[in-house]
Amino acid sequence: MPITPPTAALTDLETQQFSLSTGAASWSINPSHGTIDVNSGLYIAPGLVTTAEDVVVTATPAGGGPTSIAVVRLQPSVTVIPASVSLKAGESQQFEATVIGDPTNAVTWVTSPGLGLMQAGSYTAPPNLKDPATVTITARSAADQSKIGSASVHLVPGQPFWAWVLTVGVYLTGLFLLALPLILYWPPALPDRTAFDQSTAASTAAESLAKTRELQAEKAQETAQKSAAAAKNAPEGSALKTQAATDAAASDQAAKASADAQKDRLDKLAVQKEQADKFAKQEDSVQTPFGKVPRDIDLMLLVLLAGALGAWIHVGRSYVEFVGNRTFRASWIPWYLLHPLLGSGLALIFYFSVRGGFFMAGTKGTDVNPYGITGVSALVGLFSKQATNKLSELFDTLFKTEQEKDLKDTLNPPARASGPST
Repeated sequence: MPITPPTAALTDLETQQFSLSTGAASWSINPSHGTIDVNSGLYIAPGLVTTAEDVVVTATPAGGGPTSIAVVRLQPSVTVIPASVSLKAGESQQFEATVIGDPTNAVTWVTSPGLGLMQAGSYTAPPNLKDPATVTITARSAADQSKIGSASVHLVPGQPFWAWVLTVGVYLTGLFLLALPLILYWPPALPDRTAFDQSTAASTAAESLAKTRELQAEKAQETAQKSAAAAKNAPEGSALKTQAATDAAASDQAAKASADAQKDRLDKLAVQKEQADKFAKQEDSVQTPFGKVPRDIDLMLLVLLAGALGAWIHVGRSYVEFVGNRTFRASWIPWYLLHPLLGSGLALIFYFSVRGGFFMAGTKGTDVNPYGITGVSALVGLFSKQATNKLSELFDTLFKTEQEKDLKDTLNPPARASGPST
């Protein structure tokens, strides 16, 4: 059951009567541009058609049955060609306007916003463009001011002078050298504790033996003194005299064994102290090409370098993407220059926060895994936005108040979708 007519071309406020061969029907349109009488099928175009589009007219028979459709082609009373164009700084584009009902096609041209120069349908983009923009070109009929048409001009900023782009590229390439001091300041593996543990065990055993020998010497001396007292008045060659001599010899031998044990204890203790001092010195400092530095200071240097290296990966990837797409902006240069430093500072703050345990006693530098803390620092520099958000969450948790105010941070506006940090 076809609709009559099956198609129609209309412009501002023009009408078209549709009918269904079977008689009465219910009428609707999609999209809802213009109006249609639900019962009669009379369609009225919008008061102002600025762009060409199709409207589908649907008829549903009153007695039921399959629906039928027709198409209304809405055409602007003034058509501007081309409808959309992209221009760089200083480039030009000639626009042509066709006015329905006016064979002269006389129009007045207007640009909004007032960027660039429009003369007799020829538009010239501004010579200097810092940011992308969209300009609407409007053509208004000279014969009928109510008839208008429009087109869009997408202004694309030109690439910065090649020297600036090259300078930033060389700077970013040079930042890769941060990997060299990262390697030079890498702490060596912790020293082997075997010698230290062995000397400690030997010193403990020698001290225990010395105490045993000392007790034995004291007991032998006490026995010798009793034997000597008992044999004092006994005749020579008697059993008491013989026993006294034997006990005296045993006392001398025990005293000598005690003295030897004490000397061995002191020797073992000296070796144990020497190993302990050596082990402590190896733990507390790291040998670098520029001298020894405390291990804690060395870890901070590694964190700074790793944070900058992670941020370098971020800015390097952004630089390659935007230069490759020819959308690099000179206004982004400070971001490229400073972001590695921001990554270092953020990584150091993150390290202090984690290492300090948030107001709790931290661990010794020797207990920190340099691989783990350096990897986390590099990730903080690489994903600086996420790391900042996480620190913000922790800060909000620690200093949460009962009445929270929703304050807008005017110093940290949302990042632009087209900026280098995307």
